[in-house]
Amino acid sequence: MSKTQKSVRSAKLLKYVETALLSLGKARKHAKKLAKHEKRAIAALLEVEALVEDAKSCNCKKSKKKKSSKKNNADKSRNSTSANSYVNGDKSDDALMVTAADIDEPLLSIKSLENTLDTPRDGQADELHLISGIGPKLEELLHGLGIYHFDQIANWTQAEIDWVDDYLQFSGRIERDNWIEQAKALAAGGRDEYVRVFGKEPR
Repeated sequence: MSKTQKSVRSAKLLKYVETALLSLGKARKHAKKLAKHEKRAIAALLEVEALVEDAKSCNCKKSKKKKSSKKNNADKSRNSTSANSYVNGDKSDDALMVTAADIDEPLLSIKSLENTLDTPRDGQADELHLISGIGPKLEELLHGLGIYHFDQIANWTQAEIDWVDDYLQFSGRIERDNWIEQAKALAAGGRDEYVRVFGKEPR
């Protein structure tokens, strides 16, 4: 093979490498966009699930005044961050401009949960969906975080509550729905203790 042929071949190989690197760069950018959209979709699904659970346990005899107050509180919550605005239904351009930092790097006092498990104890997870506010999809996501038992939720610190609340983009839902007290009752004595504490069956 002559020097000219070698030179031509080398030039072609370099071109192929450059093309491959360019394609790889584009693929990575596309993957990041897909990851952000997936997070948004999950957050939206969780909010829908939460709204359905609220509707199931709602007291339809509430006064219009209370409903109005609840709506005002929801409006304030929607305006707290652009990401939460998107989840709660505000589809303005500003609400859609969510950066990766907004979703993936919450400015919290802890970076992850500490009281987590790789698998449920004795291979059997508690029925976390008995806690009002936790539906099947959310139960699955909690399992993904290593949360399988009532006592794990019952022992969350305020920092852990804030972390989970931010991770799930729930705008304070954990405390509004009183997950901790519900989990404490269920951990202490199951359904019987829940009924004793709250005067009703867990859903």
